[in-house]
Amino acid sequence: MPESSKAKRVLFICGYRTEEIVRERGLPSPNVAGNNRSVRIAEALEAAGADVLLLSSGTTLRQKWMKKIFHDRRETQWRSIKVIFTWSVGLPFLGALFEPLALCLSVKEAFESRQPTIVLLYNYYPGPLLAALLAKYLYGVKMILDIEDVSVLRVADWLGRGDARPVQQLASWVLLKIGMAACDSVIVPSRRFLRAAQVDKRYAVVTGCIAVDRPAARSQKDTSAPLRVLIGGTLDDNQGLSLVLEAMELIVRSRQSRERLDFHFCGFAQDERKLKEQLRALAVKGARVHYHGTLTSDEYRSLLAQADVCVAMQNPGGRHAETTTPSKVYEYLAHGKAVIASDVGDFREIPVDVVSLCDWNAMALSHRLEEFASDKEKVLRMGERAAEFAAVEYAPAVNGAKILSSLQ
Repeated sequence: MPESSKAKRVLFICGYRTEEIVRERGLPSPNVAGNNRSVRIAEALEAAGADVLLLSSGTTLRQKWMKKIFHDRRETQWRSIKVIFTWSVGLPFLGALFEPLALCLSVKEAFESRQPTIVLLYNYYPGPLLAALLAKYLYGVKMILDIEDVSVLRVADWLGRGDARPVQQLASWVLLKIGMAACDSVIVPSRRFLRAAQVDKRYAVVTGCIAVDRPAARSQKDTSAPLRVLIGGTLDDNQGLSLVLEAMELIVRSRQSRERLDFHFCGFAQDERKLKEQLRALAVKGARVHYHGTLTSDEYRSLLAQADVCVAMQNPGGRHAETTTPSKVYEYLAHGKAVIASDVGDFREIPVDVVSLCDWNAMALSHRLEEFASDKEKVLRMGERAAEFAAVEYAPAVNGAKILSSLQ
């Protein structure tokens, strides 16, 4: 490796969690999108020649009591990337209070042992932000801020007519401003973030950031085989759950349509009992439907490998419709899947033969699904085009170089 590459040593402070650390410390299920984004940016930097260390506190406000007052510091690996989980207090609430101290002490240890030249911060949560500021101002390194969410301040929230907690939005806005003022460059997942977050620093737009890992396509030679449709991620109305269920109600009215489509739901449901009842009612009407719940990473990859079509609907009139692009779509494209999505974020910038944009109504979605079920060759062509697109646009080495060059 060239000397210039060796000099790029990145300390990446993020909220990454393994399933093992979740079980050991009684944490909520990991944020799959956040986890995937963190490790893929780390892999991209490594592919561009940097040495990367992931640092995570492995604690949250919602952790459970696991009959241990202290959890020891842990070291593990994500493929070739070293991951450190700080020590933490095992008592609910107190663990989060001690998080900044644990992170700052771990930052000190990292500089003593690895001497990072860059600190990269995932979003702008209080403890990680404090640790990143310590790295920048005490050790004099460059700081990159990865913005994945934008706080939106609205008067309606303070009047009780909004859909968010106003104090939380204000606190997030202040933290974003602090992070923006301190950083040397910014990573954003879409150009729309530049205006929304009022970015005035050098930046790198990193949309998808994933190596193509397309499994063998399911054989569609048997025209009687139903099309496997995957609906994954957060299962709520903003992410199109009610819309999908309404579309399924329309589909089951036609015997031919319901027999040609096989629906698979996975992820976190805010009201799991209600969702299961709704899916059972659809099954009684003849729908082919399966509910998998929250899956491990390996289980999810296996389910995704078997899917033919992935649905990623998000409310285009929602609070963050302009600045949020469901990151699961990048995963779908890199696995060579046909995708149906609503017109949010940067999807309109993706070629129409890669992502099929659909209006936000049940009739339109049901028609699109029936169209795909009747033309499986089109589904396969879309999947092939998706993999080709992802291989060029989302290549880790290209994105890693883009991130590092934002500091120059």
